Amino acid sequence: MNSKYFIYDGIKSSDKGIYIMRSDSKGTTPTWGSMNIDFTQIKNKMLPHHYSISREPLRFSIQIIVMDECGNVGYWTPEKIHEVGDWLITHTFKPFISSDDLGKVYYAMIDNADDLYTVNQQGYMTVDFITNSPFAWSNIEYSEFNMSDSVHDKNIVLSNNSNVLDQYQPMVEILSLKHNNNIEIINHTTGQNVKINKLEINEHVNIDNYNRIIRTDIPNKNIFKDFNRVWLHLYKGNNHIEVKGDCIIGTQMQFPIW
Repeated sequence: MNSKYFIYDGIKSSDKGIYIMRSDSKGTTPTWGSMNIDFTQIKNKMLPHHYSISREPLRFSIQIIVMDECGNVGYWTPEKIHEVGDWLITHTFKPFISSDDLGKVYYAMIDNADDLYTVNQQGYMTVDFITNSPFAWSNIEYSEFNMSDSVHDKNIVLSNNSNVLDQYQPMVEILSLKHNNNIEIINHTTGQNVKINKLEINEHVNIDNYNRIIRTDIPNKNIFKDFNRVWLHLYKGNNHIEVKGDCIIGTQMQFPIW
């Protein structure tokens, strides 16, 4: 992380007169969380038995300074401390983006903020962040595909661009364009066939494949009754998808990345 400013919760630090003086005391970029490996030693065996692997959430630190666009060092006044605290101190994970890599998002919150190191109100503050995962994320990608009956080619390509996961589960939204509509989403790469039957005209169906949740906007309708419970996933790289039924398909994807 070699940037001069950062974006937190959608706000550029430079807009608040805050710049990065140093990150992690070394100018390094957080890549992935540390690994924990649990072993079990078996009696009379020289090698331990591999038990499980887990990764810790990413952590990183930055030293921030008050400065203007011309590089003139500013002052940590009580008002500035209050303003920065209102912005950075949160109780939920917020998106953190370094200006030197705008395609990588960390969902982070402050874990610790050291005392200010100042002389005559000029100086820096060290801020420690903890993230919600062992890796970063790509920017959110939205796509929409017209799969109405008027479209001749109902084949699309969805790509799993993660370099972490071999399988990725996208969010999928379906807008039915006719009454008593039967929809199929066939992933010819994985061999999956997602089926949802008896949709009404203008019915919206949202499928969270990762959490295995499906919802319809029609009140009191049991959508599970007409769903075959196949949860779409994408292999790494391009996946060739065929859609059957009169509908519009939308996808939302955000990939875990190193």
